[in-house]
Amino acid sequence: MNSGIQCLSATAPLIDYFLNGKFLTEINKDNPLGMKGEFAEAYADLLKELWSNRTSVATPREVKNVISKYAPQFTGYAQHDSHELLAFLLDGLHEDLNRIKKKPYVETKDSDGRPDEEVAMEAWETYKKRNDSIIVDFFQGQLKSRLKCPTNGRISNQFDPFMYLSVPIPVKNTRKIILTYYPIDTSLPPKKYGLSIEKTATVWNLKEKLSGIVGVPPQSLLTWDVFSNKFHAEFQNFDEVSRIRDSDDVAAYEIKSKYDDIPIHIRKNKKKPENETEEDYVRLSIFSRETDNSYSTRYGFSCIGVPFTITVTNPITYDQLYDTLLDYLVKRKYLQFPEEEVVNKKELFEIHTYQNYSSFPLDKDSQDPIKISDKDTIILAFSPDNKTNYYRGQKEKWAQADKSAESVVESGGKDVVTLEECLSSFTSEEQLGENDAWYCSECKEHKQAFKKFDIWTAPKLLVVQLKRFSQVNRVWRDRLDNLVQFPLDNWDLTSHVLGPKEAPPIYDLYAVSNHYGSMGGGHYTAYTRHRTNNKWYKCDDSSVSEASPGEVVSRAAYVLFYRRRDVEWAPFDDSLDKFQASAEEEEESSSEEEEMDTTEPPAGTPHSDPANANNMN
Repeated sequence: MNSGIQCLSATAPLIDYFLNGKFLTEINKDNPLGMKGEFAEAYADLLKELWSNRTSVATPREVKNVISKYAPQFTGYAQHDSHELLAFLLDGLHEDLNRIKKKPYVETKDSDGRPDEEVAMEAWETYKKRNDSIIVDFFQGQLKSRLKCPTNGRISNQFDPFMYLSVPIPVKNTRKIILTYYPIDTSLPPKKYGLSIEKTATVWNLKEKLSGIVGVPPQSLLTWDVFSNKFHAEFQNFDEVSRIRDSDDVAAYEIKSKYDDIPIHIRKNKKKPENETEEDYVRLSIFSRETDNSYSTRYGFSCIGVPFTITVTNPITYDQLYDTLLDYLVKRKYLQFPEEEVVNKKELFEIHTYQNYSSFPLDKDSQDPIKISDKDTIILAFSPDNKTNYYRGQKEKWAQADKSAESVVESGGKDVVTLEECLSSFTSEEQLGENDAWYCSECKEHKQAFKKFDIWTAPKLLVVQLKRFSQVNRVWRDRLDNLVQFPLDNWDLTSHVLGPKEAPPIYDLYAVSNHYGSMGGGHYTAYTRHRTNNKWYKCDDSSVSEASPGEVVSRAAYVLFYRRRDVEWAPFDDSLDKFQASAEEEEESSSEEEEMDTTEPPAGTPHSDPANANNMN
């Protein structure tokens, strides 16, 4: 509730309408569709409190009581969808302030091939005979709905009022995965890539995609999930990419045949016997840790830097293994030495094996070959001094990023869409389903017609809901947290508005209702632009803080509030607070009859302070 009211409290025409007392001349207590004027009065009192200097925090208690009285679905303190509540608030204000005291009976006429202008005007005038309020004046526009018969092409146009646009977020059947590629040539640095791939693809398809970029056969790539500086799990070729989460740190290593992968300095004196098989070589996973700060438990061990994989002969001596590892670390520049310093490179780290939750140091003095299993994990244990002085394996210090990866990082790993794309999706043609079939008067039967929406006339204040919740099945709905880029200023809808324009349909954003979390839970906040200083503020229940314009566009944005530029939006006029003196007198005279709320915060910030007009508890 707070988020929606905070957005409405930033709506200048509504503020002026209630604070200058005009609403009292239009309140409709006899409308059977309204709330006997109780809601309008409660909302006026809340605005009066928000924009006065009596308190720094306002509690919408009476507004909630009235809503609960007439709409049991909002009873209690369970969280409700902010858009559903906003729709109820606007509709409730409309009915309580409807200037039509006695609604006439009207009939809806079919278009019958008449010009759109004639049909639209007729529909709007018919609607205004029963609905006329400040909400209609500012928040309502007109939609054109076109139905086309798939059999005979007959077209039926209908024009209906709207108070907000619920626009879909186009969901692409592709996703972007960011990964780091490690070429086998250690003179080449690792590089990050952002790959766009079908959501139903496999890891093998992902390897094929990377293969086309780096020029390495897909069968020569190993893919791992790196977590806490260790290989957490290998992604197998048959795994679906849906197994890869957006938060996963994916590494792709180029490999060759096990024998070709052996460093020259190890195998140069080793002849491959005729009966030697691939089992004489083993591919090892290598992790690094600092001896002082690392530990081993039955759940694992803490690591530093970047893990890697190499292939070695099996068995192998300690010195051969050490030299192979050192060669890799130096060529990868994970180890770097000052030119003026003489370093004993034989004492840089110790080699341990880790298997079945146990760590064992290898005997560095032994010259006997060591039999190693591919189930063994090799740990390089660095002393604190050696780690500080020579180890440079932190990813952020060496990783290069392709432009494709940078774009994925900027979008948070999600597909980025624009508000224009959302609106285009809303106005695109679609075919009705079997359960929504339309009756064609010429065919004399129901047809799955083609339906298309267009904006005929745009309102002065345009409310746009981003449909972030998609139906997964009959029980669950999924939240779409794609970033939607929307303009803060100068949103030009000229090309989208088909009907007559009383003013150029160019809009500026003035409020955003945000939703964090999942469907049925989470948290709501709001961003509002103050009418006096034009600054943005973040409203989080009773907390209000200044925000930068860059914060406003986020993946949490849910409901957007735009104002057309011709709408008067002057700085707040102190003289509008005409209720202040009378309210204080009324409170003083009725103080003995009213029960005091001891939880109410002390009076403080005056209404001229931008933060005060948004504080909700």
